[in-house]
Amino acid sequence: MKFGRLKTAILIATCLAAAPALAQEKPTVTRYLEQGYDIVRAETGGQFMQFILRKGSQVVWCSVLIMDGKTTSCRTVQ
Repeated sequence: MKFGRLKTAILIATCLAAAPALAQEKPTVTRYLEQGYDIVRAETGGQFMQFILRKGSQVVWCSVLIMDGKTTSCRTVQ
């Protein structure tokens, strides 16, 4: 199967756009939930939503920007 120039350009652009996202892999609330963490507390404050997550003795605090739903930071508490 032959690809046209446009299809090839789209394929390359898609791969390049995905590469930085895969390389960074910063912690997010979603990733912690996928790892089995439970939400202990969630509250809003201004433009952010704060989460306290727990898995066993591990406790993590995360902040999420309400406007776009992106995790801005996560820090281990214990």
